[in-house]
Amino acid sequence: MSEDEIKDTRDDLGHLVENFEKCIDLGLNYQEKGQELVNLGKVGKGVAKHFNENYDSYERLAKDFPDTKPNLDFIGNWSSYGNKKLESNIQGLYKAQDLVSEYLTDTGSVCLSGSSGYSGYRSDIDEIRIEHDLVNFNETYHVTEPPPPIPFSNIQEELERLLNEIDPALNERRKGAWYAFQSGSPDKRGQAAHSMRDILSALISKWASNEDVKKAEWWECEENTRDGVSLRQRLRFLLFGPYNIDGSDSDLEIIEETVSKYFDEDKFLKKVAHGSKEGTDDLIESIMYSIESALLNIIKMRKKYWK
Repeated sequence: MSEDEIKDTRDDLGHLVENFEKCIDLGLNYQEKGQELVNLGKVGKGVAKHFNENYDSYERLAKDFPDTKPNLDFIGNWSSYGNKKLESNIQGLYKAQDLVSEYLTDTGSVCLSGSSGYSGYRSDIDEIRIEHDLVNFNETYHVTEPPPPIPFSNIQEELERLLNEIDPALNERRKGAWYAFQSGSPDKRGQAAHSMRDILSALISKWASNEDVKKAEWWECEENTRDGVSLRQRLRFLLFGPYNIDGSDSDLEIIEETVSKYFDEDKFLKKVAHGSKEGTDDLIESIMYSIESALLNIIKMRKKYWK
C-alpha cells in the first residue's frame, strides 16, 4: 500500500469509529423512544380497558344521574378519536419499524463482517507467530486483542433462532460442533472447525445450487470453474436471488472475502494444523465464531433481499 492509501485507510477507520458511535447514540435514542411508547401504551390501555369493562355501569349511572351524561359522551368521542389517531399512528410506526429493520440489517452486516475479519486477522497473526517463531511478537508489534465488538452470545442466540426457522438440522450440527470443541477428544480442534465450516458449505448448497444459479437472469458461464459456476456467483444468488439488484456489489465482495477464507482448503487446514500450543484453542474458537458471524450475516441479508 502507498502512503496515500495507508492515510486513507486510517482516515476511514477513524470515521468508522465515529459512525459506530453515532449508531450507539441512535440506538439509545430509539431505546428511550421505544420505552416511552411502551409506557404510553400501558397507560392508554389501562384507561381504555377500564372504560370498556365498566361502560355498562357508566351507562346506568347516566340514566339515573343525567349530569354524568357528558362523561359518557366523552368516552364515546374519545374512543372514536383514539382509534382513528392510533390506527394512523400505528401504520406510520410499522413503516418506521420496517425502515429501521432494513437499516439495522445493513448496520448488522457491517458489524458482522468486521467481527469475521477481526477473527480472521487473529488467526493470520497466530500463524505468522508460529511460522517465524516470533516470541516477542506482541512486544514488537504492539497488537492489542480487544474483546469482540459484538458479544458472541448475542450472535449465537440470534443465529440459533434463525437456523431453527429454516433448518433445525443445521442448528443441531452447529451445536454439535461446539460439543466437539468442548470435548476431550485429541482431534477436537480440527473436527469442530471442519464441522462449522461444513455447515456454511451446506447452507450455500441448500440455497444456491449450481442448477439454481444457472437459472438466474444474470448468470454467465464462468471459465476455469466446475460446471461453469463460481463461488462468487453462488453467493450472489444466495444473497440477492435470480434478479439484478443495484448496489449489491460491495455487499457481495465483503461476503465473498469472508467466505473464501473457509473454502480455501490449504489455508484453512494450515491454520488448524499450525496453531500455537498456547493459543490453539483460542484460534479455533475464533475461527468458529467468525464462521457463525458469516452465517448470521448471510441469513439476515437473504431475508432482506428475498422479501
